[in-house]
Amino acid sequence: MNNILKLKKNRFAIILQNKIVLIDEAHEHDIENILEYELKQYKEQYNTNENADKTSYITIMPTYDCNLKCIYCYARGGDEQKEFSLELAQASIRAIRKFSDASKLRIDFIGGEPFLNFSIMDYSYQFAKSKYDDVTVHIVSNGTFSSEHLKWVIDNKFSIVISHDGICHEKQRPSRNKKKTSSLIEGNIQKLLNSNSKTIIQTIVTSYNLNYLKESIEFFLTFGLKIIKIEPVHIFESCRGSSKLIPTPQEFVHYFIDLLKFIKEKKLNVSIYSSLLFQPNDDYYCGINGQNIIVTPSGHISACTEITRINEPFSESIIYGHVDLEQNKILINHNIKSKLKKLHHNYLNCLKCPLQLMCKGGCPLNVIRESGFPPTKSKYVCAVKKLLIPSIFNLIIDDIRYADIIFQDHNIEILNH
Repeated sequence: MNNILKLKKNRFAIILQNKIVLIDEAHEHDIENILEYELKQYKEQYNTNENADKTSYITIMPTYDCNLKCIYCYARGGDEQKEFSLELAQASIRAIRKFSDASKLRIDFIGGEPFLNFSIMDYSYQFAKSKYDDVTVHIVSNGTFSSEHLKWVIDNKFSIVISHDGICHEKQRPSRNKKKTSSLIEGNIQKLLNSNSKTIIQTIVTSYNLNYLKESIEFFLTFGLKIIKIEPVHIFESCRGSSKLIPTPQEFVHYFIDLLKFIKEKKLNVSIYSSLLFQPNDDYYCGINGQNIIVTPSGHISACTEITRINEPFSESIIYGHVDLEQNKILINHNIKSKLKKLHHNYLNCLKCPLQLMCKGGCPLNVIRESGFPPTKSKYVCAVKKLLIPSIFNLIIDDIRYADIIFQDHNIEILNH
């Protein structure tokens, strides 16, 4: 019965792998029959695609440096300027090539601000093309890159996520040299969209900009954006910023739901994406289980973008290897990696929760930060999702258009029993 969530009187949700069934005007004794039918249908219809194309993945952090000084930065970007070397780029890609016979490679560039070491980005891409039949690139940037960098992204059809906090951008993401960056970033966003580049904006929600979400969405729509990623801020001891930036779960959910209603009522052509609202499945929350191969400027291998230095809290649990430049190999600490595999959402406190397939226990790193090993769950994310997901389900039952705003390519069925 862990698949069943009671929303309110005579209203229920059944959460299954890759499907959500919302039921209105039903009695509890009817729900068990519906669940039994849906589980039978799932077993008959759902098959994984074992013949899918194989792709290798690597994340490269060209530099710790950053030209912004965001008030909540988890990486403390710019506090250190160490950069990736050509030798490390070569060795990393050669090492990945030895891992599997995959003919495709995806490279993710993160920072710091990755474009501050653009030569490594371009070199890594060109070198990878000499080793693989197909190379795709995904970039996370603050958007302050030059026209040369912009042309490189557009010409090669790379996908990019740009961090921008809407009308509160200058307040939350000030530059180190005190100069305003909004016009440069917004110009780059517009040019990317005009070229049909795959572009997503990520905005971080703090207690400061919480009340400006609607205004920020309207601002983003002036560029023609179709997808906006919204995430609540997380502050821990290694982050820059105060815990006062964290909105309470009640505050965040109130303003998030208010934003969805605003988008629907105004008939705005935009989708909201958030890690708070996964499509239900039994996968890991992310690749922190040892799937992520994140190479730092120091040559360490991390499982999480938020832990990239060996002197950071919990680095002994997250950094699980290093690149050997002489052997062109990635040397793995298998004891750490086996521990990372336990960061699945089957935490003891989550086993009986009907939201498990959508919540996944929250960000695994935040779970470790809050509870250590063995992990339990993220109390903050748990509180948010127990308020947010039922509220969204009720909205969808009342108007299916909400499903299109919040779930891309969803499989949601509404039954009026």
